[in-house]
Amino acid sequence: MPLRHLSLVAVDGSALDLGPAARLSELESLDIQGADFPPEELAKLAAAFPWFYDQLLDLQDCKIGGVACKTCGGYLKSLFLRKEKGLWCPVCEEEGLKAALNVFDELVVAARQ
Repeated sequence: MPLRHLSLVAVDGSALDLGPAARLSELESLDIQGADFPPEELAKLAAAFPWFYDQLLDLQDCKIGGVACKTCGGYLKSLFLRKEKGLWCPVCEEEGLKAALNVFDELVVAARQ
């Protein structure tokens, strides 16, 4: 019976190899929560599942009370990639955010090879 849905919640992802999950050809949804997953491992999943790549890069507004950009007052966006800061202002930190996403894109390309 193929695995179609996978949730990795409350898991220490710091040393977890996500390669086997990337080989689950029938996988339709993936829920990963936590900041301990190395970007190289997330890139394996993003390379295998374009919908997961889109999910990762769909930067959500961080609407936690009091968390707003100190410069422009807009909502910060949360970026779920370890080794990068977690909250970004898409207006004031546009260049840094683009650079972080470009680094992740390079990891995804490498994982596809």
